[in-house]
Amino acid sequence: MRVSLALPLLAAAPLAQTVHVVDDDGGPGVDFTDLATAVTAAAPGDAVLIRSGSYAGFTVDGKSLTVTADETAVVRLSSGFTVENVPLGSRVLLRGLGVDFLAADHCLLRNNVGFVGLEDCTFDGIDPLGAPAPNAALEVSLSSRVVLTRCVVLGGVTPQLPGVLPGAGVRADFSNVYVYGTTVRGADGIDGAPGDGAGGGAALSVSNGFAFASGCVLVGGDGGDGVTAPLGCGHGGWGGAGLATGFQGTSYLQDTATAGGAGGLASGPLCNDGLPAPGITGPVNFLPGTAHSLDVTTPVRMGALAHNVLVGEPGEIPFLAIALQPEAIFTPFWLGVLLVGLPVNPVQVGLIPPGGVLTFDLPVPVVPGVESLQVFEQVAFVDFATATVTLSSPAYPLLLDSSF
Repeated sequence: MRVSLALPLLAAAPLAQTVHVVDDDGGPGVDFTDLATAVTAAAPGDAVLIRSGSYAGFTVDGKSLTVTADETAVVRLSSGFTVENVPLGSRVLLRGLGVDFLAADHCLLRNNVGFVGLEDCTFDGIDPLGAPAPNAALEVSLSSRVVLTRCVVLGGVTPQLPGVLPGAGVRADFSNVYVYGTTVRGADGIDGAPGDGAGGGAALSVSNGFAFASGCVLVGGDGGDGVTAPLGCGHGGWGGAGLATGFQGTSYLQDTATAGGAGGLASGPLCNDGLPAPGITGPVNFLPGTAHSLDVTTPVRMGALAHNVLVGEPGEIPFLAIALQPEAIFTPFWLGVLLVGLPVNPVQVGLIPPGGVLTFDLPVPVVPGVESLQVFEQVAFVDFATATVTLSSPAYPLLLDSSF
């Protein structure tokens, strides 16, 4: 296996990539106890390394940054985060964050021409006290390249308010979103108080933009039950769709399951139950083939081994590409999205065995003078028998100096 041939490009890495260590307990080697302060203080291209703990949300504004939980850390945020104004040529990567929302809180990605990647994050929009949330768990607006990988997004509870849309799990407007191996659930409608139940939200809603989902599960929220009102019925709320493609939206699904939410129950026999939703509303396109994936140890210390897990079809030949910049170009003739920027030197890394899973360890080079190095990886699975190429989900390993 000549994987080392892919690594010389790492020598061209920039030298100013400082690591900021965050631990809410403090202690030796800790730079910050507050995550938001660390994110604000970090220079473009830096990495914020988070140890286990509970933190408030933060805002990344107009700069490249990696914000990641350490390899075995459990990181919870008590409020949402915002990523905004990332310019062309810059990138923001968020990994291993668990977000617990309170009512009306959410995560927001807006006005980003650059790349935003979310990996192994969870978004729980369900308020522990049952308070309704009028927003999607993850709102994406005016953002051209947003990628979610192995995330879980749970919408909260939609209130019954005039002009308030049912809360989606992910709502994308004037944006391009690419979703891999992710489970998304729309918000449930709140029960009437009294009166009609609120409608359930879509899992993934896209309008005036593009969405691609591979290997995902998209489930709409349930409608709220009606509650008898003094002057009449309490009708049940409608369920939400798994995928809702709205005005000028374009959606592609590959190996993705969708299901609509159930309609809410009426308050009595003379009232109307809410209608269950279909799994898909609006136009949709289907990309053939199965979901192919790549998972890499991250963060990983320089001089150690990065564990790689590839999932494809038996007999395919995988080619691993490693780059210093991300990309996001939908390439249906390669059955996926190109997610690594040029230059790349794809290297064959074996053969997919009968079980469909190939694992190997990749030696991580030591880059002198560099505290951290963010790289971008993707695999092209080639089936010469059918002359097809399928692109995998991305991986974003962060290489750290062994002193961290």
